[in-house]
Amino acid sequence: MFEPAEKYLLRSKEERQAHLNLSEACIEIGGDSQEFRGLLAHYLRVTIPKRKPLCHACHNAKCSNPRHLYWGNASENGFDRYQSGQVNLNKGKKRTAEQRKKLSIALSGKLKGRTLSAEHCKNVSIAIKEKMKDPVYRKKLSDAAKARCLSSTGRARPS
Repeated sequence: MFEPAEKYLLRSKEERQAHLNLSEACIEIGGDSQEFRGLLAHYLRVTIPKRKPLCHACHNAKCSNPRHLYWGNASENGFDRYQSGQVNLNKGKKRTAEQRKKLSIALSGKLKGRTLSAEHCKNVSIAIKEKMKDPVYRKKLSDAAKARCLSSTGRARPS
């Protein structure tokens, strides 16, 4: 039986990348991301998620090795592309690996002028996951979302 993609995608990035093995060679058999999505879903025994990027940990867009692919989000995909040098935020100027590393370190701990420790971020993530286990809290969130939808459109969102 395949695990629903929605459930699988709730895992942390580390858990979604646990199957990676970049010591293996890239496999370039042709095809496109749609075919690779099916291959990865079959390998991980999950359903194929809709509108979720397929990330290449090896930074080779032609690679179809499932041990180099993982489901991510747009932010993770963009950050991976930036770290590999595929995306240049400096408009026309290529950054060296050392410059990318320095910028990555500088950006990783900053959020709206505040420096956040990795431990703080981990604790917040754990706290949110624990809150989401509480059915009363989830109901409050759902009711608040319905109220916002009703107030903005004048009609209730379908259940």
